[in-house]
Amino acid sequence: MHRVPALLLVSLLAAAAHGAEEPAAVLQWGSADSWRYAGRDIELGTEPPAFIKGVTGGTDVRYGKAPFNGTDLLVALDLGAEPKLWVDIDGDGQIADERPFVFPPDKGARSTTAVVHLPVKVKEDDTWTTFHAFRLDFTLAWKEKRGDATETLRMTLHAHREGHVLLEGRLREVVLKHKQADLRFNGPSKAWLFVDLDGDGTLAPSDEVVIGVPFRLRDRGYVARVTDPAGGRVVFKEVAPPKPRSKPRKRPHIPPAGYKRPILEGAFDKARKDYEFAVKQQERGVKVRLSSYVQKIGFTGTKPAFQYLMKLYRGSKTPNYLKVAAVGAMTSGHYAPFAPKLARIVRMEKDPDILLAGIRSLHFMGASDRAATYANVLRRARDAKVFQSAAEHLAYIQTPEAQAILDAALERETRGDRLQVLYRAAMHYSKQPPSRERVMALMSSDKERLRMMALEDARAMGMPALPALAMAAARKGVRDPKLRNLLVEILGGRADAVSLAVVLPLLPDASPELGRRFAAMLATLRDPAAAEVLVSHLGDDDARVRIVVAGALARIPGERVQAALRKRLQAEREPAVMARVIHASGRQKDVEASRAIVRAARKHARDGTVQAAAVEGLARIGFERPVVAAFFREQLSRREDKGPVIAAAVASGDRRAGPLLVPLLQDDHWDTRLAAAQGLARLRVKAAISGLIDVLRDELNMRVRRAAAHALFVTTGQFLEDDHDTWSRWWEQHGETFEVPEEIPSLPKTDDRPYATTFYGLPVNTNRARIVFVIDKSGSMDRQLGVAKREALKVIDKLDDKSRANVIFFESTISSWKRNLQGVSPSTRRDLKRYMATQQPQGGTNLWGALEMALDTKGVEAIYILSDGKPNVGELRSLSSIVQEVERVNRQRRIVIHGVSLGRHSELLKILAEHNGGLYAQI
Repeated sequence: MHRVPALLLVSLLAAAAHGAEEPAAVLQWGSADSWRYAGRDIELGTEPPAFIKGVTGGTDVRYGKAPFNGTDLLVALDLGAEPKLWVDIDGDGQIADERPFVFPPDKGARSTTAVVHLPVKVKEDDTWTTFHAFRLDFTLAWKEKRGDATETLRMTLHAHREGHVLLEGRLREVVLKHKQADLRFNGPSKAWLFVDLDGDGTLAPSDEVVIGVPFRLRDRGYVARVTDPAGGRVVFKEVAPPKPRSKPRKRPHIPPAGYKRPILEGAFDKARKDYEFAVKQQERGVKVRLSSYVQKIGFTGTKPAFQYLMKLYRGSKTPNYLKVAAVGAMTSGHYAPFAPKLARIVRMEKDPDILLAGIRSLHFMGASDRAATYANVLRRARDAKVFQSAAEHLAYIQTPEAQAILDAALERETRGDRLQVLYRAAMHYSKQPPSRERVMALMSSDKERLRMMALEDARAMGMPALPALAMAAARKGVRDPKLRNLLVEILGGRADAVSLAVVLPLLPDASPELGRRFAAMLATLRDPAAAEVLVSHLGDDDARVRIVVAGALARIPGERVQAALRKRLQAEREPAVMARVIHASGRQKDVEASRAIVRAARKHARDGTVQAAAVEGLARIGFERPVVAAFFREQLSRREDKGPVIAAAVASGDRRAGPLLVPLLQDDHWDTRLAAAQGLARLRVKAAISGLIDVLRDELNMRVRRAAAHALFVTTGQFLEDDHDTWSRWWEQHGETFEVPEEIPSLPKTDDRPYATTFYGLPVNTNRARIVFVIDKSGSMDRQLGVAKREALKVIDKLDDKSRANVIFFESTISSWKRNLQGVSPSTRRDLKRYMATQQPQGGTNLWGALEMALDTKGVEAIYILSDGKPNVGELRSLSSIVQEVERVNRQRRIVIHGVSLGRHSELLKILAEHNGGLYAQI
């Protein structure tokens, strides 16, 4: 069967130099101008055409052709109980050799979708061949047959080009996806480009790049353009990197001051009469919105209108909401001559709503002295909204007088919330962006809140003097937690001696997240000058500071640092800090600290973090000192979970740790024995050979046996598999004179190919395989049995001609396809399909009977067991009895057993897989 390539071949051209004309990189995948497609229905007939070889196994198969790339794509659809779709992917004019797309049984739905990838050769010459991989979505839509009407198959096409491009020293995956199906990539509205920006090897929605719009990749900028309508060539040019997106500050909407609306003759009289009529209607009980009529009076902009509005405002019986409407209706430049009267009202009024309306009306009037009125409101305002409105309108004036008022208010104000309002008004609500001079001036303020906001602006503006400004702000004293966080964030990334001296005292009050980020930044610190500052803070009163300092010192070599860490090991009382100091000494590989680490570990024997740090740290230091080996023996004898200790000893690479692992080969737990054997394979020590040979004599677990045999091979270079007698004779002859070879030997070459398929996700070797499938067909397998059959057939279809297989079904009784393993051929596959069709779910679960038959099969190398329940029928039913019998039978045969549990977890299948070198999966 022909295979479809997973990725198309891509030609990459990299530019020799970056310039205005030369592209930074070119993604070239050929041209496909001839590709066109228009969606249409495919009429399916009931009689197979002469040039299509028939599909076997179908009960109601329809055949047809789909126009594709100037040719006819042959398709077939089986409308039986289990719908299938065949597509002639390889174009050989045959359907039967293609793997069908199988859909779930029909439950009333009459549409579904399948996806295929078609390889299409575009160009071929003496040097290279390019392929396009186009994704085709086949959407099936058919109805019940009525009369002579025939079903139709509707085919829709979504296409994309796949490739790779070399950007920033990494080969990145690229996909050009098409919105429509005509394959004309002629604009960003019809095509999307995805580039692996984060370099993780996968594409996500966050990797979308807009065609023609610059994007940032690390510190550089690029722009991608499709240079031909067919999308055959995508060019990446280097451009200036776009600025990082920042959330814009919200500015108040303040219309221009002094705007004059046109005055219409008689407009005031009409508006006044309408208002008076509305008042009468309200007195009669009609719901009327009087404020809108008051606003219409204000729109007229005449002197009588102003007088009428003032009369409403001063009226003793006027409701408060109408007073607010009257003051707020004077929104015209025609009222400017009367601004002094409104200003007096604003200076005397105490109601917040009326004050807000008066502030806005003074602005619309364009009053020349409104700055003084706003200053008066700032001094006496109690309401936050009134204070903010006065500050914003004052900033909008943009005169030296208004600026001086705001500066004086900033110096006078002590409340933090109002300081923030004034600062934003002075710096951000004006028509011009904040100047560097203004930021620098406010940085010298005694108010922490002002310094913090000025620092934020300096960082947003990218001022070169930002670090110096932050240092100056820190030296003035910091009480505000937000300012502390800001200073740690600005100065923490510098990680020099001067910055560290300022940041470390601020760290205890910083947020935990910022503390973790600062510790991560210090992980890259290598400056010896900064080591003195860090050492001076290793005894800080705050544990958070000590933890961060110890983590940073771990990567700065030097006797001064090692001595400071040893001193801290003796004085430290906090377990979390102790663990970090031990880790740092281990990274320094300070042999002199071995005894101190062991004493600290025994002092904090109940703290798991300290114990783990001690094991890892001492393993890094090495087993030169006897106290280290004694500590590891103590840990291995006392701990129930010995895996982390074994892993640390092996990771050290010190062969002196090998003798510590030899006694573990006889541990009661098989996973410990396995870890010890695998560790000895990495350490390769002569002292372990005798113990490994003993494992081959006594061990029943196949995984442990194979690990021990592998350890013997890499240690000695002798390929004697796992036969105990052969190894014993060899060791008697060569044990006294044997020396471990310097180079690790390589296994003999075989013609084994990688796994080509899987059985429920478990890999299956398809080259010269000897496999038996043991499949549960008890009554509880009613819904899963069909899927199990397809999974087994899928594997058998992939086996090569030299492989052999058999299938055993079990319920209360056992049913086997053949007595022995059968060769794989077209005839045997057809016979197996007919046999499987006769198997129906029924009865109980006699797992041992089927497994015993599989183990007795001559020449079998691997068994795949599939079940959904516990054994309830047969000679052996309990977990322990089945496991013990399998170990007895399989001790010499060494058959690999894999287990697949459907639904609930099966402890039996898991143990069988673990003890017999296999894998376990729960579906």
